[in-house]
Amino acid sequence: MILEFAINGKKQGPFYVGYTPAQCTLRLSDGVPGGLPVTIVLSNNDPLTGGQLVFYPDLSSPVSETLTLQVPGDGATVSYYIAGKPDVPSTQYNDAAINFKHNDQSVRIIKFTVRVRKNANSLTTIERDKFLNAFVNVLLSGNYQSFLDMHNEAANSQIHNRAAFLPWHRMYLLDLERHLHEFDKSVMIPYWDFQAPAPNVFTLDFMGVPTSSTVGELQFSVNNPLNNWYINNLPPLARIPRFNAQQSRANVEARSTTLGRLPGFRQFASMEGNPHGSAHTSFTGPVNFAPTAPRDPLFFMIHANVDRIWAEWQSLGTGNTLYDSTNINAYSPETNRSPNPRIGDYLDDTMWPWNGVTGGQRPPTAPGGPFIASVFTNYPGPTPKVIDTIDYQGRLTNKSLYFDYDAIHFVNTVVPQNISAMSTEKAGAAESLKADIKKAKDQNRRALESFLKSTDTNDLMAFLNNMDMLTDPESIKKAIEILRNRKNETGIRVLALVKLLEAISLDENLIKYVLSLLTDKREPLDLRKEALRTIETMSFTSPVFPALQPEIIQAFRGLINDYDHEIRRDAIAYLAKSNDEFLQRTLINGLQNHEEAVVSEEMAVHFLGYDIHAGIYPLLQKIVKTSSNDNSRAEALYLLAGDPQAKELSRSVFSDRKELFDVRKNSLLALKQQSPEDFLELAQKAVLDGDESENIRAISFNVLSHHWAVSGKPDEKFLDQVKKDLPNLPKELAAGITSFLENRDEEPER
Repeated sequence: MILEFAINGKKQGPFYVGYTPAQCTLRLSDGVPGGLPVTIVLSNNDPLTGGQLVFYPDLSSPVSETLTLQVPGDGATVSYYIAGKPDVPSTQYNDAAINFKHNDQSVRIIKFTVRVRKNANSLTTIERDKFLNAFVNVLLSGNYQSFLDMHNEAANSQIHNRAAFLPWHRMYLLDLERHLHEFDKSVMIPYWDFQAPAPNVFTLDFMGVPTSSTVGELQFSVNNPLNNWYINNLPPLARIPRFNAQQSRANVEARSTTLGRLPGFRQFASMEGNPHGSAHTSFTGPVNFAPTAPRDPLFFMIHANVDRIWAEWQSLGTGNTLYDSTNINAYSPETNRSPNPRIGDYLDDTMWPWNGVTGGQRPPTAPGGPFIASVFTNYPGPTPKVIDTIDYQGRLTNKSLYFDYDAIHFVNTVVPQNISAMSTEKAGAAESLKADIKKAKDQNRRALESFLKSTDTNDLMAFLNNMDMLTDPESIKKAIEILRNRKNETGIRVLALVKLLEAISLDENLIKYVLSLLTDKREPLDLRKEALRTIETMSFTSPVFPALQPEIIQAFRGLINDYDHEIRRDAIAYLAKSNDEFLQRTLINGLQNHEEAVVSEEMAVHFLGYDIHAGIYPLLQKIVKTSSNDNSRAEALYLLAGDPQAKELSRSVFSDRKELFDVRKNSLLALKQQSPEDFLELAQKAVLDGDESENIRAISFNVLSHHWAVSGKPDEKFLDQVKKDLPNLPKELAAGITSFLENRDEEPER
């Protein structure tokens, strides 16, 4: 008996499945005309140590943990559906399996990976490293540039401050995920749950830890793939949290507040401001400015969570009503924050840039080409529409986009599930969430009523703390009065500003007033800092922001010499991310004439990196050769990657063992861009040199391994040599080599 298995028409593994049912077929490839049916029982293969599966005879039937099929004896196919069992996804490649039995005897075992988007804070070491490896490989392959171009300043009006914000970013995320699958199909984009503490995310082994430098350049452990993060003509990754990243949620509203925006999409869409925009501006660095945000890999983990929150909100609807595109509560082209729909907001509109349409209401270019295809599903096709994003699991349309979230189950639309697909614990958690949402809504309503009546400062602060973003005219008016009154305590003015975020984003005059708070040095420092963060958030959330950009730029220029170092740093960062020529001239002048410098040498070099060009290269080379500040030299070397004339300088610095690790690492990254041949020579030599430092040997192999992963041409003779030496190699180097060899041997289909 020979069983032929196929999933979504695919007969050859490896096989992947999520929580959404995937159609499968089974047939006897050795069947004969007139042959009798054969009974085959499908179940999870013992022992149940990895991911698990569930079965559906068809989508109008209940789900079960076993399935009995009558397979025709004449070779005809029988169809059924399988899915990952909720709450039991894979933690390793191919750790789930179906055992096909006939008369209690195993006929065939087929392995699977049950892959879903998981909480980044809960990833295993293997899951984390596979994600980082795939992400960095997409970057190094050159495909990542399209994702930067899709989210730049020219595209801002197409993707923010409109109803299509959530649908567009759902497709953007899926597009990147499918590019990750070109390197490792077992990888899904994890989400950073910014509404809860995530101590395992902001570490040396994952998203990095800022150095003590003023710009917050990120440090990574030597085997972290993000050491390879290099984007042409941009500074090294930098990010400083404005909250306790080990113990607290980001500077965002509570989960129950966001999910409580029911009954319809019109209300829910305001989450574009808070928590979405507020999550971005919970940090310094490129991630807090819309046109530069995707330059930080954290961006996609933020948006995986934004999308997960939308998916969770959809799951709270009665039945599957919030997956029904014909239901105005599920999606509306008109929202409270964007009442005037545009092309790209309507359900049947095709989505830029995948539609290739430019000009008019669309951006001037359409980077990236048609939407990337998947071997697992035909959807959404090369030209997705807004409607394709609503029922992402195919609950009603049977058009799954083939991604799921770890805690959001697929619910059979016809027959209620009758097994432990939703555990008692999970069911209790769902009911608890609904209770929390109801409590939050009631609390908000009572607080709002009391806020409008009260005059006591302490009471007003308590009420504001328990309120959602202010959207009704009466409460907005009162909060503005509180904010404007300088006699009020700083705390209540700051709180009023926070709660006015949504109202400010839609009002040009309010944005100008917030800008005046920032630039007025008589105002309390805490209020000025919150005003600065509010302005940063406007780059993501305000439809009137682009028209005010010249005025904002002018105001920020006046903050270059501010008395507070944080405001000074963040104002300079904003100008740098805006490619402001005045700032660039000021920074260059300070580097050439130290007595006229407005910031430290290190900060000046870093922020010049946002608009690097050939005219700056001689100055950067001089800094590498003459500066006594090794942080400045490391930054300059990184920025010189685009200068082929600096090749010998990079070689010389990397070869000098007296140089600091960060200086040598950046010289190696620069050399990789300047001369791949020289890079390969020096990196391989360093790995094999027993007298070289362990960290340099490890980082050299790290960079080599990603070069090979993208080129597909590893040096087998070199690898044979390091494999032979493996038992005697230093710990970190051995770990990096072992990980590379294991991943290569596993070879998920590409």
